[in-house]
Amino acid sequence: MTYQDPGDHRRHVIYLHGPWYNGSESLRHSREATDFEDYLALKFSAKSVNAVFRPEGEAPGPFEVLHSGRRVPDRFHQRVGRGH
Repeated sequence: MTYQDPGDHRRHVIYLHGPWYNGSESLRHSREATDFEDYLALKFSAKSVNAVFRPEGEAPGPFEVLHSGRRVPDRFHQRVGRGH
């Protein structure tokens, strides 16, 4: 399904833009994108945030994490291997 972000975000609601598959317990991006034209947006209040991303193929596709419109520096990303 192709979603259109309305632009006005309420807290703790996930907003999708572009083609996404909405499963019972997951969201999956539905096409190969090259310019970050498709995205997931979430307005939140928290001291920390955790997100789980799992690629469908062998190699993960590119993605960016933004906070207040700015890229979150890599030093704040934590990678955990499978089974951890």
